[in-house]
Amino acid sequence: MTLRQILFDGQTNGATATSALLTGNTGYSVTSPSTATFSTADGLRSSTGLRVNVSTATAIIRYDLTADNDTAAFSLVFTMPTGAPSAFANFFSVRTAAGRAASLGISTNGKLFVTDGAASGGTVTYVTPTAGTLTYGGQYRIELRLHGNSTTAGTISAAVYDPTGTTAISTMTPVTNANLLTGSLHQIEIGNSGPTAISFGIDDIQMDDGRTTEIGPILVALSTPTVTFGTTTNPSTAGGTDGSQVVTWGAVTNATSYDAYKATKASPAQSDFTLVSSGVTSPYTFTGLGAGTYSFGIMAKP
Repeated sequence: MTLRQILFDGQTNGATATSALLTGNTGYSVTSPSTATFSTADGLRSSTGLRVNVSTATAIIRYDLTADNDTAAFSLVFTMPTGAPSAFANFFSVRTAAGRAASLGISTNGKLFVTDGAASGGTVTYVTPTAGTLTYGGQYRIELRLHGNSTTAGTISAAVYDPTGTTAISTMTPVTNANLLTGSLHQIEIGNSGPTAISFGIDDIQMDDGRTTEIGPILVALSTPTVTFGTTTNPSTAGGTDGSQVVTWGAVTNATSYDAYKATKASPAQSDFTLVSSGVTSPYTFTGLGAGTYSFGIMAKP
């Protein structure tokens, strides 16, 4: 069981996503007028994602699982098209040597669905059975789990989340009689062969061969903020507790909030710090200080 992550970080916004720039791909077929470009609007974690515009021609990019397996889990961040496609349109598929075993797609009224590998487009099961659950242009994270190598007893589970959330917006009723074709799960496929037009964004693809549980969002280790001391105010009276200390810090990449901590030692261990306040902003003033030795810390949070 090996987790593989496919990211599109560090690219130039608007640049063509060529095969050479899509490191590790094992199949690239993007034919004009269809396009694949890097896009900051479709990226998570303050970086670039991938924007795929499927027009009347093929736009397909493939990546292999680390190892073939009958069971696998997948997670991806998906940006909805800005409007409904004119027909049901797939945007992500899982393949065996026999073809597409399962695909995720968007319906003509904006519902997220999954299909198996049966003939004539497969059997459709909705992950979001109610139209309007997902917002056009909105960004979401999709979890997909498959157990295949069966044309009659394949299993499919899927759920949709906010991009970094862990509480499902909607979960499909698992399918236990799916046609996931013969052969082990081998490869993912971004895009489709056309001709139904669909424009979507994708980022933070994760796939884990042999996994039976959801993968979850990518967790990014954040840097520790560099704290600078500002004005120090001593207690106004002996034994008083009206002292204060102002601290400032610079923004940390990918942080969305900061917590303030305090310890009463000069060289404290991490366990010596206690939370003073959550959701603080720079500059922040620690108040209620008496005479003594203090250490102050700011923690960045994703």
